Amino acid sequence: KEQIRLKLYDIENSNSCRIVRELITELDIVVDQIIPATAKSRAIQDATSEMSLPKGAEAPCLVASFPDSEDKVISGASDIMSFLKNTCSDRPNDGDLDSEPLQQVIRALSPVGLFLASALRTGRGIVVSPAVTSAKRVHRPQNNLILYSYEGNQF
Repeated sequence: KEQIRLKLYDIENSNSCRIVRELITELDIVVDQIIPATAKSRAIQDATSEMSLPKGAEAPCLVASFPDSEDKVISGASDIMSFLKNTCSDRPNDGDLDSEPLQQVIRALSPVGLFLASALRTGRGIVVSPAVTSAKRVHRPQNNLILYSYEGNQF
C-alpha cells in the first residue's frame, strides 16, 4: 500500500470519535497526528493555526495526505471507518465478518459500552480545561507527543 499520512481531529469523550479510535487500534493503523477538536480548542477557535479543523468539517475528521496528490478530508465516523478499512488496513478482506453471530452480538452491545464509557466521564474531554483557556500564556511543546498503543500488552 502507498504511504498515507493521517491526521485525526478528535474529541476525547465523543462516542463517534471513540469508535474511530477503537477501529484504528483494532486495525493497527498509524495515525501521524491526533488533534483535539473540542470546543474552545485551537483547532476550532483559530482558523489560521496549522492545526485548524478543515473548513466545514466536524470531529471526527480524518485528513489523509497521499504522495503526489491533494489531501482527502473525511468527516463522520462511518465514512472514516469505511475509508480506514478499505484504504489503510493491511488485513485481507475476508468477506462480511459482520454477519457472523458473535459480531452481531458485539455490534448490538457496542452502544451500551459507548454510553458507559462516556457516562463515567460526564463533562470531561468535551471542552478545553478552564485552566488552559484562562491562562495568560500556555506553553506549547516544540515536538508532538508520540503515543504508543499497548492494547495487546498484558502487563
